[in-house]
Amino acid sequence: MPHGLLKMILLAGVAFTMMASQVVAQPAPPVIEYLKIQLMPEYDRREVLVIYNLVLSPETSLPAQMTLRIPSQAVRPHALVRQDVDGLYRLLYNTTLDGAWLLIDFTTPSPEVQLEYYDPNLRRQQERRSFEYRWLGDYEVKSLAVEVQQPLNATHMTFFPDLGAGRQAADGMTYYTALFGEFKPGSQFTLRVEYQKPDDGLSFKPLPVEAVEPITLDTPGRTTLRKVIPYLLGALGVLLVGGLLLWYWQSGREMVQRQRVRLPRPSAKQEDVYCHQCGKRARQGDLYCRTCGSRLILS
Repeated sequence: MPHGLLKMILLAGVAFTMMASQVVAQPAPPVIEYLKIQLMPEYDRREVLVIYNLVLSPETSLPAQMTLRIPSQAVRPHALVRQDVDGLYRLLYNTTLDGAWLLIDFTTPSPEVQLEYYDPNLRRQQERRSFEYRWLGDYEVKSLAVEVQQPLNATHMTFFPDLGAGRQAADGMTYYTALFGEFKPGSQFTLRVEYQKPDDGLSFKPLPVEAVEPITLDTPGRTTLRKVIPYLLGALGVLLVGGLLLWYWQSGREMVQRQRVRLPRPSAKQEDVYCHQCGKRARQGDLYCRTCGSRLILS
């Protein structure tokens, strides 16, 4: 075999081995085990609130890198979080504009992810409302569920495809839910919604904080002047007693200081005292003459 041909075969084998190793090293694309799409028109904005709750399949390697699409008119996600055992945590993401779509790129270390955004494509014609929702299947979805909340005061709600009869939940709102099964990558799901609404009120209204019972003078926890006066008088009495004790203690100290024994003043010097008998000069403190023994006359 010619030397040049052998060299070409060896180079081709090395290149093929490198390509194969790269293919093996690339992880498989994520698979969504369960996806629930919630649509809430005119909930807390005059738009459609869209919520994705997805759970990745156990076969998906974590952390998983994913890209989800939202309409470009939405500008950005309202929230992107992951569910962990101890709560929800925000996920960092990057956005890329792709025609009518905004691509949301992120990496999740948890299999449960929630994405929220507001779709402004809600059409209004007097009392008539309509919008169209689309899901582009970039990933395999083993089970897809769709839930639509009926807006407050809305009537004649219709769907295509049909979502069946609505049910009233504990919050007093009516919900329409349907399961659509498995969707392969590249497939598309579309839902058209129409309803009638006579006003522009929103479904969500913050509840005002009100007392369960009317507040009276006897309401527990309420403080009135009548209840405070005894405590004020008690505190004033303690202050008065303390002041009296302090005054008594100070006065006692002054009396003790006044009653202390004063030292006697030194007597007059006796340098000028002389004995009246012999005329001998006496010393200081003498009572009798040192020479003749006569008692000294002290002035």
